[in-house]
Amino acid sequence: MPLQNEDYLSASIRHYNDSGRLHKSGRIDNAAYLAGYVVECGFKAILQIHGYGAKAYGHDITALHGKVLDLAALLSPGSSRYRTDLITDLNLNMTAWKPDMRYHRTGRVAHADVMKIMKAATNIFDSVVAEMILDNGGLRS
Repeated sequence: MPLQNEDYLSASIRHYNDSGRLHKSGRIDNAAYLAGYVVECGFKAILQIHGYGAKAYGHDITALHGKVLDLAALLSPGSSRYRTDLITDLNLNMTAWKPDMRYHRTGRVAHADVMKIMKAATNIFDSVVAEMILDNGGLRS
């Protein structure tokens, strides 16, 4: 099996911590940008721990949240522990997030949008990432 450079769980933790620090320091554009990656990497971590390729989905949060995670839950019942379907308004809160927002003019991200994206990131962190940490990186026996 080829060496996999992607570690979505680790990336999600790093992006969560950094987005919180950026938000506290008033750098809301970058806080929102990184918070979106908390959500993306959280979804991809679920797929990764069960051996499914996540890279092919790119930054498509809707696809990752939808059928891909349903498939993972069906094929790997252990992934059903990470319940993203119980997070209300997750897709709605992520509508303002786009990977290309890193190129936007500073100050373009509305505060309300930042708060929605940060809420989605916190929900994924609490429901998926923290649970995976407790499960030893999703490798609970």
